[in-house]
Amino acid sequence: MKQKSRGCRNGLKHYLKQPAIPHRYLLFAASGFYARILMMSTRILFVDDDKDLLELFTTEFTARGLEVFIARNGEEFHSQAFKNPPHVIVLDIMLGDENGVQVYDHLLRNGLDPKIPVVFLSSLATDHVPSPAAPGRSFSLRAKPIHMEDLFKEIMCLASPAK
Repeated sequence: MKQKSRGCRNGLKHYLKQPAIPHRYLLFAASGFYARILMMSTRILFVDDDKDLLELFTTEFTARGLEVFIARNGEEFHSQAFKNPPHVIVLDIMLGDENGVQVYDHLLRNGLDPKIPVVFLSSLATDHVPSPAAPGRSFSLRAKPIHMEDLFKEIMCLASPAK
C-alpha cells in the first residue's frame, strides 16, 4: 500500500520542533503562509539616500515576509548594521555625498561581519553585470532601475546557506 505524503504542514511542524535548525534555512522547504513565517527571521538592511525607493523596498519586502531595516546615509548604516545585524545588506554605491563602498569598507574595519553578503546597487551599472548571486558568495552588483522579483530572488539566494 502506498504511503500517503505528510505534506508541507506536517513536515514543517516536525522541522520547527527541531531547535538546532535555524528557521531561515527552511525557507525553501516551505511555501505560502509557512514560508512567510520562516522568512521573518531573515533580516535585510537597505541603505539608500532615495526615500521613495526605501519606502518601496520596505513595503515590497515586508509584504514578502522579510524583516526590513533601512538607512539613509553612512551614519544610519553604521547604527543599523550593529544594532540589528542583517543577513543581507542592499547598499547603494552613491549615497548622496558619500561613497557607499567606502562607507561599507569603513564598517568592515570597525567590526562589521565580512561574511554578511552585500548587494551593491548602481545607476551606472548595466543590466548585464557579470556578478550574479550564488549561495556562499559574499556580494553582487545590480543595476538600477531594480526589478523587485529579481532582487528578491537574489536576496534569498544570498541569505541561504552555502551548499
